[in-house]
Amino acid sequence: MAKCFAPFLVLSAALHANPPQWALFLPPSANIAAIQTGVQGNTYVAGHLTPANPKGPNDSSDAFLAGYSPSGGQLFFHTFGGSNSDSVTALAIGSDGAIYAAGNTGSSDFPATATAQLPQPPGSGGPFLAKFAPSGSTIFSVVYALGRFAALAIDNQGQAVVTGPQAGVAPGFVAKLSPEGTRVLFTFANYGGAAIALDAQQNIYVAGSNALSGPNTTPGAFQTQHTTLACSYGGFIGIGCDYQHIAKIRADGTKLIYATFLDGTYGATPSAIAVDASGNAIVAGSTYSSDFPVTPGALQTVPIALGTETYHPETVPFPSTGPPPSSGFVAKLNATGSGLLWSTLFSGTREDTIAAMAIAADSSIYIAGLAGSADLPGLQNTPAVCRPKFLQFAPYVAHLAPDASAIYSASLFGDSLSALVENPTVAIAPSGLVTAATPGPPLAGSLGQNVTVAGAELAALDLEASNALACIVDAADTAPISSIAPGQLITLFGEGLGDATVTFNGISAPLLYVSDRQVNLQVPFEVTGSETVVMKLSAQTQLLRVVPSSPALFRSAETTPVCAPAYPQFAGVVVPLARNPDGTFNSSCNPAPFGSTVTVYVNGVGNLGI
Repeated sequence: MAKCFAPFLVLSAALHANPPQWALFLPPSANIAAIQTGVQGNTYVAGHLTPANPKGPNDSSDAFLAGYSPSGGQLFFHTFGGSNSDSVTALAIGSDGAIYAAGNTGSSDFPATATAQLPQPPGSGGPFLAKFAPSGSTIFSVVYALGRFAALAIDNQGQAVVTGPQAGVAPGFVAKLSPEGTRVLFTFANYGGAAIALDAQQNIYVAGSNALSGPNTTPGAFQTQHTTLACSYGGFIGIGCDYQHIAKIRADGTKLIYATFLDGTYGATPSAIAVDASGNAIVAGSTYSSDFPVTPGALQTVPIALGTETYHPETVPFPSTGPPPSSGFVAKLNATGSGLLWSTLFSGTREDTIAAMAIAADSSIYIAGLAGSADLPGLQNTPAVCRPKFLQFAPYVAHLAPDASAIYSASLFGDSLSALVENPTVAIAPSGLVTAATPGPPLAGSLGQNVTVAGAELAALDLEASNALACIVDAADTAPISSIAPGQLITLFGEGLGDATVTFNGISAPLLYVSDRQVNLQVPFEVTGSETVVMKLSAQTQLLRVVPSSPALFRSAETTPVCAPAYPQFAGVVVPLARNPDGTFNSSCNPAPFGSTVTVYVNGVGNLGI
């Protein structure tokens, strides 16, 4: 379904997708779920990974915490967990520089250092809170008999405030924990569940969403009710949309100050919340709603075209009733929860999300998410081949004005991702660099062809910088990549590349085609066995992961014939290159005989030793 939007203002768009100032890869199975920047500019990331030495048959994941210096050097990396699955879901930094990690464990033998006021039943896991010194050493870890922990904030007394979903489909909860972690000071039910922030008075702001009618709102709230529709279907049963609410709770948990919905017809899902000095809440997330509330003068004020329920031609092979494609949104709610100061959508004509948000010192706004739209705001100067394509979702970071009336810049980073991969996250360093992370394996290119199993990527980006290199793509399916295989054919796009020399760990790469904006080359087979390589393009360097193979099918120069497409939404899509036994090109108009052999052409198979 086509989407229309008002012209957006770009104040100083980046020239193209910028390579990072520094980048590193975590171990192959690491999946980043949270990222924070400390007062010294150190970056801390956490999530889960596959244990090197499982403690039992159910030990599928361990939690991990890692610290990195402002230049990307590793300060520490350690894992913790029991004999079942364990993961970190949220990080926060205390005023003393201590690192707090909240997460969830299924392990009855999780390495807790103290017993909580509300202990878990024997043989069970639960949500946990762990506190670490800036050096990474453990101060305490405690498991609780509460719901799941999804988001975390630390008040000025060193008390952790957590939110997460309750059991089932009920709205979320909020809990405040004592500084030593052993006491639950209070719980507040039916609000939050997804994101949390504190103001200067330590009042608690939470955002959440659920598929039922939702929590009660307060008198004078901006939006006191919403419709309830299905956003997807399981057979003939509709699965309700998620409807978003924002709530403000007094610091001691004794009063609900305000609660309001912030939704359109098909709801919304929050990913982050922040609070300014005046107590106004800034919320970011994703919505399917054509009528999500927007305000005059915002970056994108005209949403998806109204009036028709549709299916998602980008993501499903058959029509089904449901909402329009998703859009990102950023909105600022006033201090009383009674109105919007501003609100904008952020999307192109396909599926786009906002998965993370960070507020800079000048109140400008950084957002990160997955882009499925080639016309995502801010990418107009990015070479077309570097942008998202059909079923190729790319992680992005964008920089918005403090009132969301303009976009300063936007940049793609990392591998091209499939729609099933989790969203990236983002943090702002004191230096102004944006530190962004893709979650982790598996990473996949278009239609699952360019698949690599790789750990999470962590990168520091300067969105305002201009670089010669715009992106690196696989030569077969043009999917953007940051992992390479020995002997793989790849293409570099950018500007001023005509005199380029390219080396991998000092080894010259065979150049197959060179122009000012494009270089085709083959990755040297000598990189076999390396975990990472430094690709040097003249004076510019970029870190790339080496994988044994990264197969991708070469594409036909022709698009899907319209004579007899299997599904009408795939008409015009570029298809893999294949030859029938008689040497003619295979297509729906020229199918191969049943049982015959069809030849396809594959790139990135790696070093086969032949």
